Amino acid sequence: MLTVYVPSAVSSFFTFEGVAEDGSFSRPMEEVGARGGGFKLVKGTHTSVEAVRAPVDEVFFDGRMVANSTTHMVLKLVRQRTGAEERFRVEHRVEVPIGAGFGTSASASMGAAVAALKALNYRATLRLAAEIAHEADIVCHTGLGTVAAIYSSSGVGGLIVQAGGPGICRVEAFMEDFEKYSLIAATFRSREKRPLLTSPDLIRKVNEVGSKTMETIMEEPTSVKMLKESRRFALQTGLGSRELDKVCDLMEEAGAIAATHNMIGEAVHCLAWREDARHVTGRISESYPDARLTVSKLTDVSTRIIER
Repeated sequence: MLTVYVPSAVSSFFTFEGVAEDGSFSRPMEEVGARGGGFKLVKGTHTSVEAVRAPVDEVFFDGRMVANSTTHMVLKLVRQRTGAEERFRVEHRVEVPIGAGFGTSASASMGAAVAALKALNYRATLRLAAEIAHEADIVCHTGLGTVAAIYSSSGVGGLIVQAGGPGICRVEAFMEDFEKYSLIAATFRSREKRPLLTSPDLIRKVNEVGSKTMETIMEEPTSVKMLKESRRFALQTGLGSRELDKVCDLMEEAGAIAATHNMIGEAVHCLAWREDARHVTGRISESYPDARLTVSKLTDVSTRIIER
C-alpha cells in the first residue's frame, strides 16, 4: 500500500493574514494564511489511503477512528476538485503530539490529499494536493500557514514573510547548519485552536505584536534570534503562560541554546546542540515527569511518497 510521509512543523510565532477581526476571511482562500516562523521536524505524519465501498469516509489517527476532522474536509475537497465519488479509508500515524503546535493538522492534511489523489490515479502535481490541504486546514480553523511552509522546500527553519497558499507564500530560510541541532519539545496537553483563531481581541493583539516580532528578527535572521523574540511574542500576546515560561527557563539552564512556546499549544520547544540533548531532556523529565518529550532532527524535506 502507498504511504505518504510529511514532516511536522513547529511554529514559534505568527500573524493572521487575510483574516478579519471576526475570524472571517477577507481575501481569496489562496491569499489567506500567516506570516511567522518555525522549524520542520523529521518526526512527522505517515498516511495511507484506500478507496472503499462505504457510505462515509473513515479516518483513523493512530488506530482511533475520528469524526469531523480536517482530513474529512480534505477528502470532501478532493472529490470536489476531481469529480470523484469514491469514499476513502485513511490511516494516519503521527509521531508528534496532536493539537499542541506541531502542525499535525497540516501534515496529516497534506498526506491525505496526496494519498487520496494517488489512490484515484488522478494526474496532478504536488501543488494541487497542497492547495487542498491548505484550504481544509484554514476552513476548519486548525491552522493557517503551515501547509504552505511544509510545501516549500526552502530550508529547515526560517520565516514566512509573505502569507498565502502553496506557490504564493514566500519563505526566507535561515542560513545555518541545522545538522548540529536537536529540537526538543515538552508537551503538557493539547489546546483547542478554533476559539483563538476567531477571537477579535486576539487577532488584533497577535498582528500588532507579531509584526514587530518579524521586523526585529529580520534585522538578525537566525534561529536563536527567532526563538528569543518568539518567547517575548508568546508572553505579550497571552498565548503563552508564566508556567510554560518556567519550562523554557529550565531548558536554557540545562544547556538549550534558546527556547520558546509552541504556537498554538500547551507546549514549549528549544534548540540544543546534539551532544547536549540527553542532558536537557533528563533535566526536563526530572522536573516535569508528566510532560511528553519529543526529540527530533530537523529536515528540509517537503513530502515523500513511499510505494511498497
